[in-house]
Parts: sequence; C-alpha cells; structure tokens
Amino acid sequence: MMKVKYTNQLDDKICTFEDSMLEIYTKKIQAYTIPFETIGCTLKVGLIWKNFFNGNTVSFKMVAFRNGYECYVYCSVQKGGQEVRISSKDDVADYYYMSTAWMISLIRRFFLKLELSLCVNTENVESDLENFLIYMKITSNVIYS
Repeated sequence: MMKVKYTNQLDDKICTFEDSMLEIYTKKIQAYTIPFETIGCTLKVGLIWKNFFNGNTVSFKMVAFRNGYECYVYCSVQKGGQEVRISSKDDVADYYYMSTAWMISLIRRFFLKLELSLCVNTENVESDLENFLIYMKITSNVIYS
C-alpha cells in the first residue's frame, strides 16, 4: 500500500489509478468466466465508491474526494441478471450475496492531514472466486432471485 499526503492536485492521478486497477482486476477475473458459465452464472465487475463518514452508503458513481473517501473493485456472481444469494444457516442473516469487493483507494485524516492510500495488492482475487465456485458446487442453498 502506498501512502502520500492528499492534495486536490492528485485527483486526476487517483482516477487514473482506479481505472488501471479495474483493468488489472478485470483481467484476473476473466480467467474465471468459463468456470462460472459452466454452472450457469456470469461475473459482473466494476468500481464502487463510498464515504465512510456518510453512513457507509455505496454508490456506483464517484463520490467527492474528502476524508472518508473509499473506492473498491467489486465482483458479483449473477444469474439471469440478478445477484446470486446463498441461504444462511448461521442465524445471523437469511442469506448472503455471492459478491466481494477489494479496496483500491481511500482518503483518511491522520494527525491533522489528509492521507491518500493506494492499494495494489490483488492476491485475494483468485482465492475469493475459488471459494465462491467451491461453495456453489457443494451447496444446495443457492438462491437465484
């Protein structure tokens, strides 16, 4: 993870970084297209944003660069255009969506200054998608809504 003092002169570089990370993640995720298609599903990939201090609401449109800014690459397993859900047996939730998100950038206040963090670690992509595939193949709790 790279950390630097945030200034608004970095805004264009942040956008470029996020677009390039989306491209890197998309290439990695494409390797899983065929395995998911064999079980009748597709993968939807994109960027999502949120502001940590704004109620954690997720947006598919970029939010303002300020304290609490976060950007993620997301990937959801879909069937028929709907996100796949797995029934829960843990009494915490009725179901869980088959989706994940990987943080790629964030802005936080750190000792009176704003700090930009850029995350370049893509290690978890394969293990997350492998776990989705394994779970979907061994469970009968898949809900296609």
